[in-house]
Amino acid sequence: MKPIDRRAALLGLASSAAILAAPGARAQATDGPAYAVTYLDVSADSTTASLSQMRDYQARSRGEDGNLEFCVLREIIRPNRFVVFEGWRDSAALSRHAQGAATADLNRALAPVRNSPPFEMQPYRIFEAVPFTALGADAIYAVEHLDFRKTFVQPAEQLVRSLTVASRAAKGALRFDAYLYGDHHYTLLSAWQNKADFDRWQPELYAERFREMSVSPIGRYNLYDPRLYTAI
Repeated sequence: MKPIDRRAALLGLASSAAILAAPGARAQATDGPAYAVTYLDVSADSTTASLSQMRDYQARSRGEDGNLEFCVLREIIRPNRFVVFEGWRDSAALSRHAQGAATADLNRALAPVRNSPPFEMQPYRIFEAVPFTALGADAIYAVEHLDFRKTFVQPAEQLVRSLTVASRAAKGALRFDAYLYGDHHYTLLSAWQNKADFDRWQPELYAERFREMSVSPIGRYNLYDPRLYTAI
């Protein structure tokens, strides 16, 4: 592969973002739909019991007023690690859920076996997403957290939007959405028909350009690369 001209690639991605981003597609106000991402890590010998408790938590949460979507994802490589991804009508609905009985019961159940820090929902708002559609049980999910330097906020917006919109057209992509916390913390949530489709997406030119143009120390410093999950 030919070396990538960083400046040219950045200009190309910025131009694509300007074309693809429709009016009003920027991050919504805090009184719009509210999302949360929670990472959970339990002891390996408690995985089966924890899985049952989280299935119950998921079912109860989906029935609460104001819930838009709720899924608990289990990491494929390390099955004792989970991500809870949830969307609510507004921040008030999210707050009620966070302080409600279902969340309290799960916290209490996991307290003796949790390896991760105390249950903490990181609040997000939509940055670039399409209406949620329920997916089949066989879908493979990828979750990636992206942190950018504060001096890189505007280029990051262009890069993330271009990556998100372009990736939705990738073979096997069922979902590819971006959510924003503050002004420089993103979660990318994608879903794929199978792992082979996800593997084919990673070397796509636009995905490589995203990684090249946002790499540290220029702008991005990742907590981790995409991890793969299945829905419980």
